[in-house]
Amino acid sequence: LELVLPDAGLRCIASNSARGFMSTFHPDNGSAAATVAQLEKRGGGEIYFGCASYVDAAKGRKGANVRAVRSFWLDFDTTELKGEGKSPYADRSEALAALEKLCFRLALPASAIVSSGYGLHVYWALDADLPPKEWRETAEILKRASEICEVAVDHSRTTDIASVMRVPGTHNRKAPERP
Repeated sequence: LELVLPDAGLRCIASNSARGFMSTFHPDNGSAAATVAQLEKRGGGEIYFGCASYVDAAKGRKGANVRAVRSFWLDFDTTELKGEGKSPYADRSEALAALEKLCFRLALPASAIVSSGYGLHVYWALDADLPPKEWRETAEILKRASEICEVAVDHSRTTDIASVMRVPGTHNRKAPERP
């Protein structure tokens, strides 16, 4: 969380379980991490973090409520969970090869690569917080660059400033028989 989240603003931890999708907001990464630990210990659901920071907890995890962003991200899916035809990548090793191709062509090494269970979440961390307008402009460039390089990712995440991604170190429980 320290690597990819802004210094200022509220952090969002979101989870889904039998009770539905719920978000909580935290003043700092330590508080957010403590909530993640409690949710993971409890088990039974997915745990995500908002990739941006937010202004007002009452306004929720909405793009209009974003205060700042400190990273860019890509979400690589594989057919391990999504099934045939849903992704060109059979597994994480194929997705990683595509990522390496993208990083080489852009001369832009990734800051972090996280196994999401059935895919990869890739982050490019920044040295400073970005305001939403600047982030959106650059996220569009990353989206176009990955398309030009023929790297298939879930672009609904690439350009969604209010995206949530799986918290590193937590379990993907979308396929309960193999978390």
